[in-house]
Amino acid sequence: MAKVDFQKLAQNIVDVIGGAENIAVLTHCTTRLRFVLKDESIVNDDAVKAIAGVLGVAHGAGQYQIIIGNRVTIAYDEICKLSGINAGGQEDVVEKEDLKHESLVNRIIRAVAGCITPTILAMCGAGMLKGILAFLVALNVLSAESGTYIVLYAAADALFRYLPLLIAFCAAKQFGCNSFMAVTIVGAMLYPSIATLAEGTTFLGIPLIAADYHSSVLPPIIAVYIYSKLEKALKKVVPDAAYQFIMPCISLVIMVPLCLIVIGPTFNYLGELLSAGYAAIYEISPLIPGIVLGGFWQLLVIFGMHAAFIPLIIQNVVTMGYDTMSPIIGPSNFSIPGATLGVLLKTKNKSLKNVAASATVSGILGGITEPGIYGVCLPYKKPFYAAMIGGTVGGIITAFAGARCSAIVIPGLLTLPAFLGEGFIGLVLGMVVSFIISAVLSYILYKDEQTA
Repeated sequence: MAKVDFQKLAQNIVDVIGGAENIAVLTHCTTRLRFVLKDESIVNDDAVKAIAGVLGVAHGAGQYQIIIGNRVTIAYDEICKLSGINAGGQEDVVEKEDLKHESLVNRIIRAVAGCITPTILAMCGAGMLKGILAFLVALNVLSAESGTYIVLYAAADALFRYLPLLIAFCAAKQFGCNSFMAVTIVGAMLYPSIATLAEGTTFLGIPLIAADYHSSVLPPIIAVYIYSKLEKALKKVVPDAAYQFIMPCISLVIMVPLCLIVIGPTFNYLGELLSAGYAAIYEISPLIPGIVLGGFWQLLVIFGMHAAFIPLIIQNVVTMGYDTMSPIIGPSNFSIPGATLGVLLKTKNKSLKNVAASATVSGILGGITEPGIYGVCLPYKKPFYAAMIGGTVGGIITAFAGARCSAIVIPGLLTLPAFLGEGFIGLVLGMVVSFIISAVLSYILYKDEQTA
């Protein structure tokens, strides 16, 4: 494929979406730029899709999403330079009338995605390293007591142990408040003595609950959201001359007890309920998550709603020590490269062959499906139907095998070590079946004379 000029790509994107002044918020995930635009109606989807380097466009979660592929961070940085947005995952959000037309559901999904997606790159790397270490220990190549293992495990586990701090930083950007104050407030929840509070300990006579908030997701998001409202309120009443030291002090005195007495226990419990609810559904019949996650996960990807499931995956790992959702997603991730392989083998179109080949490789190795979805499957439709059928069958096989994962990774060939353990053979079988069914059906259904 031709080399992409990312400076030109960034300039073309900014021009077509209405200029930097039309950008309210910009974030990115592993493959796509996520815009919240002040006026989305002025943007022509076809003009955006025609830009060299753009794989496709999606609308979802209140965002205008432009699919770039694996090198999205380069495009993101270039757009930040052009538009003056602060790089780091998200522009500081200011209350805007332009965004108030969003539905409550879209606002919640956008907020959660904005707090979680910037951590995904590091999360996948850490999860993959955890899986490799488990594999090496199982083969007796490494001892869990060795210095080498201890150092590498610290590298793999640090993100998950201190995840609330990363979420707090991202949430501060999302909700438009001071990021250092947000991290300090959430950091107090992770203070060692908090997890070991003696029974009967009180704060001003109010009982405190001993809790370990390491790896928690919902409490830091809610804590920073509430702090952002407090910060705005204090700006209105605290004199400018005293603001720099009075605001932080008042915020800490109010927010830390509130987090430990109300926010932390409440939303920790809510997270456990969500995890228990999913576990109950899985217990009733693995068929349900097998069909939903295996067959329809790529639809969630198209609408940009898949990021909203990440907190539940993390909560499953924290609550149960493992997760069964991400393994079931594996066959779905393999269904797309299967479908693109079918097109690759059948098409005579050299340009489409190049796109299909690249999408097949990125899908198999890294579980990155957007290039296949937007470059091949959606434009020609029938390969996508083939992928949904293959993903459903593979998802059911994996679900009934009871496959588990104790880390947070994107299912792909390179991350398979993270899934070693119960149900691993079923997961591999589900991925292979999904890939083969999708490839065969796509090859049968696809015809070169098809148009988008």
